[in-house]
Amino acid sequence: MTVDALTILAGVVVAVLPFLGFPSSWVRVILFILGLCIVILGIVVRRRLSQKSRTQPLPFDESR
Repeated sequence: MTVDALTILAGVVVAVLPFLGFPSSWVRVILFILGLCIVILGIVVRRRLSQKSRTQPLPFDESR
């Protein structure tokens, strides 16, 4: 799975979790773990984007 798909899946689980009938203590723990996962995935995406911007060459204008 890609990072984008994992982020979407975590969001869907967070949205559906209250309706699944788990005890409230389980829901708290699961939401905490999913929140940490979303934060980690956000950090991974941000690092990937910053690495892509570093590797792209600067535009060069030869018209002068």
